[in-house]
Amino acid sequence: MIYAFEKLDSTNQYALDHLRTLKDGDVILASVQSAGRGRHGHRWQAAKNSSLLASFIIKKNLSYDRLIHLSSYAGYVLTMWLRDRGVPALIKYPNDIYVNDRKLAGILVETNADGAVVGIGLNLTSAPLSTSIALNEVLVGSLEPQVIAAQLTILMENYWPLFSQLDQLYAAINRYGYLNGKEMTTSRFGRMQILSIDAKGQIHYKQNGQEHVLFVHELSSH
Repeated sequence: MIYAFEKLDSTNQYALDHLRTLKDGDVILASVQSAGRGRHGHRWQAAKNSSLLASFIIKKNLSYDRLIHLSSYAGYVLTMWLRDRGVPALIKYPNDIYVNDRKLAGILVETNADGAVVGIGLNLTSAPLSTSIALNEVLVGSLEPQVIAAQLTILMENYWPLFSQLDQLYAAINRYGYLNGKEMTTSRFGRMQILSIDAKGQIHYKQNGQEHVLFVHELSSH
């Protein structure tokens, strides 16, 4: 069931507060958030009725070592929804979706003892920053949040078998990796070319003709 609200402080916070009574597959929507949040305490900014602000309820029995992959899974599902509509979306691991080198969407997964919440913020008609993009810039047609949320809920269920095969999931993700093939300079490791991400959270990269791996949390780019 989709629960749509005019205003919430945060769809994720509402979902977490009511997770015990919500069901798997339920969705919390808001037209605007007063305290929307992203990863690492960042604030998610969106004008009223300009974005999909949604939290998807996951109450399947998942161990912690599976829960940590939910953000990757949700990013893949959202990317497939976009690409099915001709939008050249790419996944910037671990939680952003990019189109034309600008951020279109972000994902925040939060959990408690009652389950998991997959928060998705998708710019529909307004891009809040110069480095972001709105979906209506690249997709013509109606962009109704409740319709999009319902379609994403169906896709999340349809793709769920892929979540049990992490190697296959990350192989699929790497087909649409935003950083794959790009060169970047890091404070710790210097200049490198990103090759791929694997199910262990390792970045595979090339440097001076040699291939190496490092964990994502070790990567600090400038």
